[in-house]
Amino acid sequence: MVMKLTNEMIRVTKEGGHTVLITHTAPEKRMSQFESYKCYKEVTISHKQLLLSNMAQLINFMRSDNNGKSLKELMEDKEYIMNAVREIMLLRKEEELLESSDPKHKMIGMMLKARRTKQEEQRKLKANSSSDSKEVEEFGSLRQDHCYMYIFLRNLKTKY
Repeated sequence: MVMKLTNEMIRVTKEGGHTVLITHTAPEKRMSQFESYKCYKEVTISHKQLLLSNMAQLINFMRSDNNGKSLKELMEDKEYIMNAVREIMLLRKEEELLESSDPKHKMIGMMLKARRTKQEEQRKLKANSSSDSKEVEEFGSLRQDHCYMYIFLRNLKTKY
């Protein structure tokens, strides 16, 4: 479905025009899929990693860790929201520490990242054993703090 839709968007884009696709899937996996598109030779593809806003991150957290509850039910659970917001704040602090020029701050950031990575791996193992495994495998982690933007530039046709 995504391949057909992307192919069609590129097909109807005028020469020199752009098509933008936003996804959680990293270029290492996504680019091989793009290469199989019928229109692949007609486009130049670039990509960029983007940091998600706090609100987008909150929604992704809720989608990835909902225990069968709807988003509406989760929004009404004040304790759940507070924990999710706390987790996002920790993630932002981790990023700030990792970018610091102070070696001590950088080390603390690395320790926070290692702990978060371990927790993420545990969540993935749990998700892989549940019905959500296809979603985790196909779309990447919904708990990522970033997404990827792919830009397809429709090449100009050369005249002979």
